[in-house]
Amino acid sequence: NMFTALPAEMQSLMSRTKSCYLVSICLLTWFTPVAVAAGDATAAPPWTEAEKQTGYVVFSHSTVQRLPTELVPQRETIVSNVSCVLARNEYESLQIGVHAVSGDLQDVRLEIESPLPVEVYHGDAAEVDERGFRKNPPKETGIVWEPPDVVLVRDNLVKVVPQGKSINFWLTFHADLDAPVGPHAGRIRIQAEGRPQTVVDLVLRVRPFRLGRARIAFGIYWPDNSWPQHLQTDQQWTAAYRDMAQHGQTSISIYDYSPWFKLEPEQRRLIRCLTLAGPAGVTHEDIPCVWLYGGGTMNDETARTEAATWLSRECRERGWPSVILYGPDEPSYPNPQVREGWLPWRQIPIPVGTAISAQSVYGHSDLFDVWIVRVDSITPELAAEAKRMGAQLWCYDHRIRSWHPLQFRYMTGLFTWATQVKGNYTWCGGSYALMWWPEVGARPMPMLGWEARREGVDDYRYLQLLEDAIAEKGDDIMAIEAAAWLESLRIRCIVDPMKAEPGKPLALAAYERIRDRASTYIEKLGPVSDEAIKAAPLARQPDEAAPLRHETTEQCIAQLASTDVKTRRAAAWALFERGPAARAATEPLADLLDDPELRMVCLRAIEAIGPDAYVAIPRVTALLSHPDPFVRIGATFALGTIGAFPMAPPRPHEVAPPAPTPSAPAIAEALRAALHDDSAMVVQVAGRGLSRLGPIAAAALPDAISLLDHAEGGRRSAAYTLIAGFGSQADAAVPMLISIVNAKQGNASGELTCLAAIGPPAKDAVSDLVKWRSQLKDGQYWLRSRISYALFCIRSDTKDLHYMVRLMADHNVPDWEMQHIMTQLHAVGAAAAPVAEEIRSLVEANKYPGFKERLEDILQRIENNEAPTRLMP
Repeated sequence: NMFTALPAEMQSLMSRTKSCYLVSICLLTWFTPVAVAAGDATAAPPWTEAEKQTGYVVFSHSTVQRLPTELVPQRETIVSNVSCVLARNEYESLQIGVHAVSGDLQDVRLEIESPLPVEVYHGDAAEVDERGFRKNPPKETGIVWEPPDVVLVRDNLVKVVPQGKSINFWLTFHADLDAPVGPHAGRIRIQAEGRPQTVVDLVLRVRPFRLGRARIAFGIYWPDNSWPQHLQTDQQWTAAYRDMAQHGQTSISIYDYSPWFKLEPEQRRLIRCLTLAGPAGVTHEDIPCVWLYGGGTMNDETARTEAATWLSRECRERGWPSVILYGPDEPSYPNPQVREGWLPWRQIPIPVGTAISAQSVYGHSDLFDVWIVRVDSITPELAAEAKRMGAQLWCYDHRIRSWHPLQFRYMTGLFTWATQVKGNYTWCGGSYALMWWPEVGARPMPMLGWEARREGVDDYRYLQLLEDAIAEKGDDIMAIEAAAWLESLRIRCIVDPMKAEPGKPLALAAYERIRDRASTYIEKLGPVSDEAIKAAPLARQPDEAAPLRHETTEQCIAQLASTDVKTRRAAAWALFERGPAARAATEPLADLLDDPELRMVCLRAIEAIGPDAYVAIPRVTALLSHPDPFVRIGATFALGTIGAFPMAPPRPHEVAPPAPTPSAPAIAEALRAALHDDSAMVVQVAGRGLSRLGPIAAAALPDAISLLDHAEGGRRSAAYTLIAGFGSQADAAVPMLISIVNAKQGNASGELTCLAAIGPPAKDAVSDLVKWRSQLKDGQYWLRSRISYALFCIRSDTKDLHYMVRLMADHNVPDWEMQHIMTQLHAVGAAAAPVAEEIRSLVEANKYPGFKERLEDILQRIENNEAPTRLMP
């Protein structure tokens, strides 16, 4: 029932008028999926004689779908006219295709008569491989394997369109603040050499209102070290920033690796970026920017405070946006080093944020003021906890690529609006490029995902403007109806963007219908000037434990019964900080697990108490059935720490050895059930917890084996962790692991680490591993070393160790791959003695000066005769 799903205040407003009851009925038809026949990759409609004589047809195509060269248009998409509707201060695009019906087309040219400014692009006609991806694009373009229809070229001429193939033309119109309102006629003329001209009538309609900029942070993670070398001048940076502004971005990421607090202001890259971005229109005083890797860590508290104070003052005095200091990138949990390193930053006058998983939000929530959470990890309880703690919730994604325009638009716009986050960032480094820059050119060119991202921002801007109008009109009947429609739309648009597709959550045509309906409401209510409306300032997260931090445990327990929710939360946080010393608080904390205002911090406190919190097991286990995955994540973490004794944290990437407590049997049963949770995030935590229980968790081995080939990475990760934890006792997993390694032709990181952890019982894998290692190309050092490490763990043949060291000695291995090799040699322990002299020669030759200390640590393990350790996949 859509009506009862609305907030109580909305129900009250709607009950004042009968007409509003019709809203929920209308919505049932509004969101009904509509099939859109965009084209077919194989079947061609019967071409008319006129079409055969012309040699081509012109057809329309949705801007949220790719138009691959293999697409054959269906009869209903062939057009003689097209239209485009946009508001003032908006860019809007059309995508049309040209399909070669009879013979190859040469020099296909598109000319346009438009009353509004327009940019014409077309798909890149690059040579493609069998997957339809570009063949070896020039490195200087920054493009890696994007399909040719995704790489847009600013030009109106396509040299060749082979018979039976299509090419896409992308037209982007712009209505500035002074654009005349109403319909405007134009024409699109298309002609191929020696073929008749085709004229397509064009109608542009400018809506009678302007779109204001989005009042949240839209930005991209764009490390400049992934740019082609010719993108270095201030003019090029300015052009890039201007392009970002034209694509709706309101925030920038600043990658500044210099020791900025030791440099003069004009030498600091951060200052350069902010100086250029403001005039280009991409930054705004009320929208924060993200500052990554600001000169490395500053361990001196005085230096930290002085640097942050200076930066805050500069931003304030120059009218720049506030700057969020980026913390440890995607920190894992549990990871005591994160708390140790970043807790002191709570004292400085600059907000700290980072990209973070839901698991790490649970464990590190009090360290960061801005939680930049992956889109598929945001849940209602996670968002509610951010509000309770005074943190700001943003979202990001690093998986949606330029060839996923529908997912890009939905994630950027409707999903971001529906979840009410205050920022949306996406990864744009390396092969995830959203724009590209030809060697000769004054400005960047877009890819399809970049254009789709702008469309998503515009969806957000329309809904933001409607919300402003509703807020101003108050009890107006039309405002009540519009608010009800928006609320039902919000409920609809919380599907994981990675799962968005035509009809889920919306039909393709619904995206434009939503804009049309929002525009109708805006015109009826009257647009609101948003020039004076600013985003709420970003504040540091309050230190919730501070009021009771220095009180006794007994006093904190007493305050758990306070009538003031802030006091109760302060007590729970103060008890969390005491860890095992707060064991007497276990039952009072468990009694509060049904209170949503206290639940998450009480779980944190129970987890910190550890094995002595066993009396809370029934209450915590009950939360494994909670409807929200974020709550289930917390409950799973808490059960894992009750079931295993704590230990000094292992070195990075090493498996913590089993250490079951007397409560382990009951915990094992609960965690095994959690391996089948609907959320892969919960499954991942359950696998980690079970791996600490040793043989008590043996019944979960079949579950782990069944997850090895699961499509979701989080579930596979749980299987890897559990199997690695079982070690040689997981020999039943060997056949499945070998099968997967062979299917992946050796490129199977997690499976290889599992085989290494199983050791000699995995002897049946040796011949396959040797085969795949021999077939790998030069390079791929990390993969060759990982296969060698698995082989050594299985057969104890020193030639596998020599192979790994030779990779380092014979090549200049990239740093990230060196890390892999050294991690594996480190895990071998004293068994690496046969290659000690080779490692020592690397140190003495200073071949890898940045890793001298790590190499010496490997030698120290050999000298200390340390036992090997298992690696975590």
